[in-house]
Amino acid sequence: MFNILKERSDMRKLIYTTILASSVLLATSCVDLTQAPQSFVTDEDYIALMDLEGFQKAVSGLYTDMWQGNYGYNCRMQILSLGGDDIMHSPTKANNAHGYMDNLNPSLNINAANFTTSWELFFKVINNANKLINNVEIPEGDLKTKYQEALGEAYFMRGYAYFCLVRLYGDLPLILNIADADGQMPRTAVSEIYSEAIVPSLEEAIKLLPSKSRSGFSNQASKWAAK
Repeated sequence: MFNILKERSDMRKLIYTTILASSVLLATSCVDLTQAPQSFVTDEDYIALMDLEGFQKAVSGLYTDMWQGNYGYNCRMQILSLGGDDIMHSPTKANNAHGYMDNLNPSLNINAANFTTSWELFFKVINNANKLINNVEIPEGDLKTKYQEALGEAYFMRGYAYFCLVRLYGDLPLILNIADADGQMPRTAVSEIYSEAIVPSLEEAIKLLPSKSRSGFSNQASKWAAK
């Protein structure tokens, strides 16, 4: 009797062990933990699937990136130009923070946002322009020219952003593809920024842009702005 009970106990252990081993095998062999959800769409995939209207809106977003409600591009650039002969601050305004800039003695605390904001916004333009330039798929047919014209604006905005940055800060990180962007990347010499980013971008813009801007007004780039 004792031997029979022992055999039954051993059999149960063997069955439990077999079931446990099978469960572990199934769990490790049938589930891919690196799978991306089917609903996940990358920037690259999204841009490649854009219709003309969507692509034009994305290009228009580059202007929004730069202006930041007017106080990003327009006002910051004017403030950074204080000290020149063409722009001056109002000396009658008490505690005017712009006076530090006008006197060529910027305050690291008071005037810091003028530098950080301009740097961040122009590189936001550059990075988003790179996404559009490197991932758009230009279709053949009637819409090809319209796509190319909008793409020309992206090239213009990238070239112009680098043109402004290099005049303000000199050597800069050279980013022509979003994959190149790195928070610790070294700066590239001014001459190379011109030869690799500014001039080629504007030359490509000249080839693609129409003589009259997409909006019909000067709020969007035309061939002549690039020239």
